[in-house]
Amino acid sequence: MRKVFLIVLLMSLSIFVLAGEKVIEVKTDQMTWLDVPYSISFSKILDIIGDDFEANWYSIRVVDENGNYLPYQIDDMDNNKRISSQDVLLFTFKKDAKIIISDDSNMDLMTFKPYFSIEKDNDEYLVTSKDFDIKVNKYGLANFVRYKDIKGTIYNELGTARIAGWSGSTFYVDGKLGKHVEMTSSGLEIEKVRVLNAGLLLLL
Repeated sequence: MRKVFLIVLLMSLSIFVLAGEKVIEVKTDQMTWLDVPYSISFSKILDIIGDDFEANWYSIRVVDENGNYLPYQIDDMDNNKRISSQDVLLFTFKKDAKIIISDDSNMDLMTFKPYFSIEKDNDEYLVTSKDFDIKVNKYGLANFVRYKDIKGTIYNELGTARIAGWSGSTFYVDGKLGKHVEMTSSGLEIEKVRVLNAGLLLLL
């Protein structure tokens, strides 16, 4: 049995071969029965099921412990408009889930109503949902501006990056570290910030 850690939750993965299908089981030891987020890259899925199986990646399904379909999201990380190894499958589940991949070439991806809607205004994105609104600025920082009926700055600059080091260090020459420098997100040169539709993902 292969084990991976997600935050502080212990996940376990196991795989079963069925007729024309491969199934990856995902479990958590959490006892709250709240939704647990889970993500896995398609390269990792391929490592688990093996490259000798003629997988139709568009057949992918995720079900819970009762066999009910769970909504999932696939993030097109390399922006090539198709499922490839760098892309990521994401979903939430409570206790047990199964990722099912078939070799049936006639199957296609399931579609789900997006939880978020996204609008771009100059260098900012506004991500809205039923319960909360988030503004994402040009540095990729998320600012929560609404939770249900409460409006205002609820949480500011979530996702701040902090970089620290010694500028001009000659430590390996004469043992001197040089000047200590710290920098946060607002001091970085940002190449790209992008919020993908049907979910929130920041790419810097």
